[in-house]
Amino acid sequence: MPQNPAGLVTAMGGPAAVAGRLDTFFRKLNVGPNEPYMWAGNEPDFGVPWLDNYAGQPWKTQEVVRHIATTLFSAAPDGEPGNDDLGAQSSWYVWAALGIYPVDPGHPGPRDAHAAGRAHARPPRARRVGDHAVRARSDLERPSLGPDVAAAEHRP
Repeated sequence: MPQNPAGLVTAMGGPAAVAGRLDTFFRKLNVGPNEPYMWAGNEPDFGVPWLDNYAGQPWKTQEVVRHIATTLFSAAPDGEPGNDDLGAQSSWYVWAALGIYPVDPGHPGPRDAHAAGRAHARPPRARRVGDHAVRARSDLERPSLGPDVAAAEHRP
């Protein structure tokens, strides 16, 4: 249910139950397919680090995402935790560096479309796209207070 993380948390017994399961799941990172822990090199696990937002613990999302991005990724030929599969791993890192993740990219509006994290890279400056200015938003100093974030501000 990646398109309805709040519903998933409810179905799994509520925020406290999910938070406990996530704590256990993140005890080891990228150990592969044969252990019940986070496998950062596997695309089905990409969204899991953002679920603590929906369990009412956004600071844990920020800690786990930053830990994965800063320990499993590097600027080396083997600097990704798995096969890049046409940019999937690289894209995860870019989203993590910006402090957001596309939970439901097909959603028509910003609410619930992106989960908030904490940026550890400066967002790009505003750019002109046709007749519109598009500016990425991020707050590098203050942790997110909830799971939802408007990924970009669109001004005509």
